Amino acid sequence: MSNLLNYKILKFLSNEIILFDKQSFKLISGRALRAAFLLPLLAITFVYSSSAADTYSCTVTKIIDGDTFRCTEQNGKEISVRLTGIDTPELNYHPKTAKHAARTGTDAVFLHEIAESAKKFAEKIIPPGKTVRLELDIDPRDGGGRTLAYVWLEDGRMLNEVIMSEGLALPLTIYPNVKYRERFYHAQTEAMRNSRGIWAD
Repeated sequence: MSNLLNYKILKFLSNEIILFDKQSFKLISGRALRAAFLLPLLAITFVYSSSAADTYSCTVTKIIDGDTFRCTEQNGKEISVRLTGIDTPELNYHPKTAKHAARTGTDAVFLHEIAESAKKFAEKIIPPGKTVRLELDIDPRDGGGRTLAYVWLEDGRMLNEVIMSEGLALPLTIYPNVKYRERFYHAQTEAMRNSRGIWAD
């Protein structure tokens, strides 16, 4: 029964259940599962998904830009982490810079300044040597192999949300990783209301 802790329920409708295998990062579906298996699984998943077991720690080694950094996991493996749900401007020219400019009513020069500010802000909040906790959503990695994570600080704040509230990023909604989507839009509204970062007068 202990191996049931490796799964997280993604969908439970009628007689179909879709599970996420946390070890292999695969989706598993099945129909008409026996109640003897399903009920214990539901109970265990409820407890497991609500606990700190959904996060794991890593130590920051380098800040790449406002929404990407590298860190070392407890097993010694260094990984690249991309903040889920937000998008800071690029440090170098990128095709999406024009889209960001049109979306925010700014220009490429101003967005480059915001990109620099976002990186410096990240370096201040999570400098090399700082330990953070990573929370994964349904898709654990992007196409480039980076770990997609909500990054939790020691004081209980979420780095993704803090950067948004400072006006240093825009919401980036990519399904199925939408767990904190509403929080990010709320943070953007706060930044706009207070004329912070991208939204400065």
